[in-house]
Parts: sequence; structure tokens; C-alpha cells
Amino acid sequence: MLHTITDWLRARSVAVRKVLGPTSSEEGDAGQRDPLWSRRKTKVYFDNQDLDVYLSFTLARAAARGASLGESIVAASQVRPRDPGSWARAWSGVAVNAERHADSLADLDPVGARDAYLRATTYHRAAIFGQGVEGARHSYAATVGAFRRFVSLAEVPIEPVTVGWEGWTSPGYFIKARDSVVPAPTILLFLGGETVAEDAWVWIGEAAARRGWNTFVAEPPSFLGFRAANPSYPRVTWQTIEPFLTPYVDAALRRPEVDPTRLVAAGFSGGGFLALRAAGNDRRIRALVADAPIVDFNRLATAEFPKALLSAPKAVIDSVIAATARRDPFLAVTLEKFRWQFGAEDVTEFFAAFEGTSNAELVASLDIPVLALSGEGESEEQRRQADEAYAALRGPKRLRTFTAAEGAEAHTQVNHPALMQETIFAWLAEVFGPQAGRPPLTSAPAAEDGHVTPATTTRASTSGLG
Repeated sequence: MLHTITDWLRARSVAVRKVLGPTSSEEGDAGQRDPLWSRRKTKVYFDNQDLDVYLSFTLARAAARGASLGESIVAASQVRPRDPGSWARAWSGVAVNAERHADSLADLDPVGARDAYLRATTYHRAAIFGQGVEGARHSYAATVGAFRRFVSLAEVPIEPVTVGWEGWTSPGYFIKARDSVVPAPTILLFLGGETVAEDAWVWIGEAAARRGWNTFVAEPPSFLGFRAANPSYPRVTWQTIEPFLTPYVDAALRRPEVDPTRLVAAGFSGGGFLALRAAGNDRRIRALVADAPIVDFNRLATAEFPKALLSAPKAVIDSVIAATARRDPFLAVTLEKFRWQFGAEDVTEFFAAFEGTSNAELVASLDIPVLALSGEGESEEQRRQADEAYAALRGPKRLRTFTAAEGAEAHTQVNHPALMQETIFAWLAEVFGPQAGRPPLTSAPAAEDGHVTPATTTRASTSGLG
């Protein structure tokens, strides 16, 4: 068994190859081979794929005035790829400078101050990627603080909210459709596990507001903001997350600004799993965007581990992961954060959070319009599950696979969010009817049960919707 594990680790893990020794052809190629859970094909700056994706995550926010190319290059140039502390210091440094600049503009140029506070939000947010629990808590508080300053100056109403359920509170925001005076269509947003609610504005909220859509977001268990607000919450498993879903829909639909006939669940990364789950169990959700459509989270998390490792005793698994983390400092701080967010004692408990959970039956039962999004730079298992979900759907459906040629092949299109947003809202216009300039939008005819009559069933692998 250990021989099988060793062979696999030497072939697939850069960090553990350094523990166990490289094979004869591997000297000098650290960071160049496909890592576990691939998330992109095209390199932007860093050889380390995770750092490169995090940089893309930051740079792409420039489209919503949430980042500056110059400030981002300054930060990236100060990062030493094996030093998480250098990453955190670099991004915290540009964040503090942007925030001070915003303060200096508050009375002279409130528009400039607003933009600078949003950039500061992004950079404080970026620092979290290189931090353990204590550093992440500090940067998260700074992220929230800068974002609230942005909110106070924003042209679009952005309201901090909390969703209460079973004695716990999920922090979030309601982003109102621009200039809407009647109930508007609404995105019920499910973000991924490395995000916070403050990401909603640049991720899709700003784009939605410009198109006459509200966005409602709140953090479920396992998220950084949720754990910060609920430090005594028990260890996260699927059974402790699922009770959040119905109160989340309830909270959105209680708002008078929300049109209940046009409530769309949109899930990104791990949020794709939650959005599928919510839509499969709650008929009040009228359409679904899944980016990525995750049928089985546990299978996704463990797909690239050998069976010998998965069946090994807990002590062996923990030892292998610990050896990896010792050689990969960024992995070490990431695992530290995730263990804290999940309330897990060790990595084994973290990976056990979604054991035995599958969306397969729910996917097969969905009859609402579904847009499934995927990228050719994602892992084989991620793309396999997108195809599996698309094949199982029996209602109106569309699968859109983004390509490297489009600059959008990365996981959840972090390298080209504008194309992702344009794809989503063009599809929503087909499903619910085109927007005539400003809200209110015109709904498509609804069936007797209130579900919208959809447009088309198509598969797309290049640009365009058809």
C-alpha cells in the first residue's frame, strides 16, 4: 500500500516529490506539471498554479473597478513563491496604501474614494490566501471594513444583512437592481469555499445591478465569515449545512424588492454543489446557474487520490498530508484555515465533511432551466461531473465550456469574469425575456405551477450560447 501511495505522490504532487525525492526526469520542473485539482491552463505570472489563480482572481476585479493593474503588479513582484508571509505582506501593503488614498479623497473626490475603498477591499481580501487563521481573521475584518466604506459611497444600494436560522447567523448583503422601483429578478448567490460575502459585488452583483437584477448573498457554514460570526458552530458536515438552504430562500423572498417568479440560484465553485441542492429541493427557485455543476462533492475532492491512500488508516492519511504541508507552506496555511472554517480537528475530518452525499438524484429530477458552466482548464473530474450533470438533466438545459483561446478556461472563469457574466445574463434573457433597457424586465409566460417556459436545450463548447 505505501509503495502505491509513494508512486502516486511522486507522480502528482510537487510538494511531496520534494519529500520523497524526484524521479529521474523531474528535477527542476516544480510548478510546471499539472497539479491536483487543476484550475487553469494559461499562466499569468506565477509557476505555482494556485498563486497564479489567486492573482487572476484579483486582476479580474479591475473590470468592476475592484483592482488596479499597477498595484497588483507591485504586490505580485514582492511575493516569494514558497513564502506565504510574503504574499500576505505584499497585498496587505497595497491594501493599506489604497485605503489611505481613499481616506484622503473622501471630501475632495468621493467617486475616487469609493473606487479606492473597493480596491482596498480586494487587496485585503487577497492577503487571506497567504494567511493562517489569525492572519486571515485580521485581514477579513479589514476586508469588511473597507467594503463597508465602499458601500457607504456606492451608487447602487448595498445593504448588509444577516440570515438567521436555528440560532446561527449568516452574514451577507442585498444588492439592489439599479434604478428599480418594482420587484426585480434576483440572483440567489452561492459562492465557493475560498470566498466571502464581500466578493459578491465584483463577482456578479455589480454586473447584475447594471442589468436590472438584484443579488442576495449570505455565507453558509464552512465559510470564513460564517465561522468568524459563529465561532461555536459545530464541526461542519453536509448535515449541518443543509438546514441553511431553506431559510436562505425564505430570507430572499421576504424582501419586497424581490420578484418571486424570477428567483435564480447561481452557484460558483463549491457553491455549484449547494445551488444544485437548493434548486432540487425548493420549487420556489425558478432557474439555476451552476458554475461548476458538482454532482458529488466527495468524489470531486478525492478523485485524484489513489485507492490505497483513501483506504489507508487515518494516521497514514494525516501523515501524508502533514508531510505535504511541511514542504508546501501555502498548502499548510490553506489547510489550517479550512480546518478552522470547518471546525475539523485534522485533514481527515475536513475531507469527511461531504462523505456519502450526492446530488445525482436531485439533478435528474430538475425540470427548471439550467445553465451549466465549465472550463477546459479545470480538472478531469470537474469536467466529468459537468458532463454528467448535463446528461442527467431532463429539463431545458445548456452546457457552456469556456476555452483557453477565449481567456476564460480557468475554474469559474476567474480570468475572464466579464465573459462569464455576459454568458449568464444573455441566457437569463432567453429564459425570462429580454430586458427593455431598464427594469422592470418582461417575464416569459409561466406554466400553471409558476415555472417559466424555457428557451432551448443546447450544448456549447466555444463562444456564443447556441
